[in-house]
Amino acid sequence: METMTEIGTELKESLEVPLLDKVSGLAASFCAGKGDCRYVLENVRVTKDYTEATDGHVLVRIDHAGMPLGEFPISAGVKNCVGDALINGEALSRAIKGVGKGRLPILECVRYGETEGGEKVIVSFNKEIKETRTVIGVEEEEGPFPKTEVLMDKVSNNMMENPAKSFTFNVEQLGRIVALAKGMKGERVSFSFSGGESDPAVFEVKAGDRKAVGLVMGINARG
Repeated sequence: METMTEIGTELKESLEVPLLDKVSGLAASFCAGKGDCRYVLENVRVTKDYTEATDGHVLVRIDHAGMPLGEFPISAGVKNCVGDALINGEALSRAIKGVGKGRLPILECVRYGETEGGEKVIVSFNKEIKETRTVIGVEEEEGPFPKTEVLMDKVSNNMMENPAKSFTFNVEQLGRIVALAKGMKGERVSFSFSGGESDPAVFEVKAGDRKAVGLVMGINARG
């Protein structure tokens, strides 16, 4: 029979921010806001199940690689963060691009943590397995991240009940989705169209056992 201490430990571990890999970095690179007055959109949101990013026009949600957090090299003075996290997209993308390749798959990931002094950092290792810490700002001061769960549920339900006849994309937004798919080495992108002029389309990219889903706003959702 489990003790309360053991149950509490399992709960804490399940809420720790997972390891992030290059696919998570793609979300930051292609879909997070850049130079936006809504500073919170320059971050990616990381939950226990997925990483998501949006610039207000395109939203992408990518599931995690499933690498065990406990097998990542120990970094002295850095503890794992618990709960959902907002991480600066440029910092995350830069850290992931610098990781070593061709060694253990887990070393192609990065870890988000907090130092004893309260700084939020991204810990990564290069091909010589030398540690790098990327210090990022305090995200909580930048305001709340959009409530994407409500939007995703609303759009998905509307699509099922009222499919659209046509959808017109902004070329730049569509290009970012295609770049995301190529970066994931996905062979195709599937779109589902909602029924209202102001509603976004839902897209899905599959690459092996990984999947990215998201929303993209149209110019005219109905023809």
